[in-house]
Amino acid sequence: MKQIIYITITIILLILISLIVYFKLPFEITRKSDIKFGNELIQKIENYKKEFSELPLDNDWELFEQLGFRMEMLGTSPSYSKITNTEYELIYFEGFDGPYLLYNSEEKRWKVDYPKIQMEENFPWAKYITRIAIRAILTSIENTYNSTYDENFPTDIYNMPFTLKEKTEFEIVGYGHSENTPAIYRIDFHPKEDSFKSAPRITVEIDIEKAIAVRVYMTPDA
Repeated sequence: MKQIIYITITIILLILISLIVYFKLPFEITRKSDIKFGNELIQKIENYKKEFSELPLDNDWELFEQLGFRMEMLGTSPSYSKITNTEYELIYFEGFDGPYLLYNSEEKRWKVDYPKIQMEENFPWAKYITRIAIRAILTSIENTYNSTYDENFPTDIYNMPFTLKEKTEFEIVGYGHSENTPAIYRIDFHPKEDSFKSAPRITVEIDIEKAIAVRVYMTPDA
């Protein structure tokens, strides 16, 4: 019996040590496959730039698919962001808060950092903030679909329960913030599809300075 206990403890310790060692490793090792895939895309983007004397636009989804990007609900993985006519970034958005693994074409290197500020058109926050907010909505949808309401990220029990089960594209329909917490924005979204136009709007409370989604809920008075 004691031998079994010792073996169990040893296995647990080895697992913990392995995890500690893994998370201490540089990202060049832990994210080797992502960087390799990203480098293949970088070469294709550079070839496109040489051939057409310009960089791809942010929303040229057909071109991204031709270049080999992984197509997702929010766009691509990694995300492509055109900063200027000569500068772009590839960003692996994972989770709800940064920093993120990204490549900057001016620096010509991979790093773990926050994306360069590229403002969302007509709104006072960066484009990547919108992507994080929508990712939080999709996570809430996934949790609801899997009947894990108690673990639904993130949900406010004092607002309308989050019950939307359809994954779709979303558009911004409004925003606001209080004077007491100016960094926390309430960004309102609505599904783009006409069939959902009568549905309640979806609100994401997000810290636009820390790029962290705080909670998601549905607002019935849309």
